[in-house]
Amino acid sequence: MKRLKLLLLFLLFTTTYTQAQWEVQLDNNNFTHLDRIFFLDENYGWTIGGATIGDVSPYFYTTNGGEQWYLCDDWMNRMGTDICFVNQDTGFIAASEGIIRKTTNGGQTWTNIQTLATQHVQRLFFVDDNNGWATLDNSGNILHTTDGGQMWTIQDVYPEENGGISTLFFLNTSTGWGGHIMMEIIILI
Repeated sequence: MKRLKLLLLFLLFTTTYTQAQWEVQLDNNNFTHLDRIFFLDENYGWTIGGATIGDVSPYFYTTNGGEQWYLCDDWMNRMGTDICFVNQDTGFIAASEGIIRKTTNGGQTWTNIQTLATQHVQRLFFVDDNNGWATLDNSGNILHTTDGGQMWTIQDVYPEENGGISTLFFLNTSTGWGGHIMMEIIILI
């Protein structure tokens, strides 16, 4: 029993210490919060978040499960509210004024894709390399792509006066859910 208590205390302090290291490591450059963290697998992860300088949202990446995080060199041109990757090379950033940024080389370079929307893109969700969705700021519409993010179509979900969809989750290409600002669940088919 005494060994069990010591083991539990050890685990508690080790877990707390490990978490504190991670938070301090990401806060070294005075960044105030993270908007989104996304892991593709146990090694590759990305995060995008805010800084103390206006509305700037730099992104960090890791290739070793979060032991070290690296700030993107050109992060001022990569601002956004969400980041997700479909594989180690191809990823997307939700940006302003209907723009979605896409990389095909692991984040070394990014291409702006102007969608038909004019609102800020808030959240992204992909079920595979081709099929993805995006929420729009204060809109009852979502964006949908079936060609890996090259073309995006607008889908009406519900009237705009009800507010915007803040989160998305899809099981496959035909079944998904969206979270409404008022915490309602909307089934998207």
